[in-house]
Amino acid sequence: MKKIYQLSTKDYEPISLGSRYLFEQFDAIFSFLKPKIDNKFIKAFAKPLLNEKSEIVEWYADFPGEFVPLNNFDEQKQMVLKQNYWELKYVIEDILNSLSKSSSSQEIGQWHEKLAATFNENSNLILSNGDDFVVLWGWRFNSSSTNYLDPQFLPPRNSVDHSLTEDTIENNEKIETNDEMQPASIQSGESNTIIHESSSEEDSNDSPTSQNINVVINTIETERINPVIDDTEVKEALEIRKLTFWERIKRFFRWVSYRFWALMLLIIFILLFCCLCNKCSSGKAAPCDNCAELDSINKRLEETKIRLKENCPPN
Repeated sequence: MKKIYQLSTKDYEPISLGSRYLFEQFDAIFSFLKPKIDNKFIKAFAKPLLNEKSEIVEWYADFPGEFVPLNNFDEQKQMVLKQNYWELKYVIEDILNSLSKSSSSQEIGQWHEKLAATFNENSNLILSNGDDFVVLWGWRFNSSSTNYLDPQFLPPRNSVDHSLTEDTIENNEKIETNDEMQPASIQSGESNTIIHESSSEEDSNDSPTSQNINVVINTIETERINPVIDDTEVKEALEIRKLTFWERIKRFFRWVSYRFWALMLLIIFILLFCCLCNKCSSGKAAPCDNCAELDSINKRLEETKIRLKENCPPN
């Protein structure tokens, strides 16, 4: 991976789930999604690294070139990039639907919340090098208006039924026994356009083989578009190291500094101003040298007047 972008932590607020920030859970989310979505989408999932000393977040991805936000491109290019982003959103929503239909365990609920927060269009920043796109996530970018795409330009979405009937299951068992006799295009999961063209001639004869082929096609498409979520995979991905006491303390102060940095800066200025005022008011006034000299002159004048009266009596 190469560094493609960086942003300041002072400009955005990180999203937290439980006792951890969302952007710190990249490895778990990446491992969870990798076997379930296409490689072009998993590569668009940028990896964040926090540099606490410089207060910046560096983003990494497996793409060449310089990445910039959407507003650096013309409207036509922005629409294409947004369409690619919404294709990714549709895939994630299919996974969320599969999670909703799975067992209602606490782990499933946590993953549903985590994925929904990760791919929220209001918290996603789209970057591109002109050809590829990546998604920055885990921070409140307030980018829903930037990522909005008019419904007429949205990419088409395939809706697939998740349920399997008893007849479908029986047909699948029959087909599995004759895998060696099926065309290679079926076993490799190619699109149903080619398969239906090759089997259209057999459909006219109402042969059971063509029906079985259609069943396999539908099953493959269902598994490809809406992958089945296994509870064991969810539990393995959720096995995250627990934070120590000092790490929790450090995380708390970091959270306070992120959320209330302006208030803390104001308090520091007020305290500094009070200390300066207290120093000025409590210090004793320095003696005035000019006043002492003036008193000495006045005293000599009085003495001179007395001598004049003694030596020069009035007539």
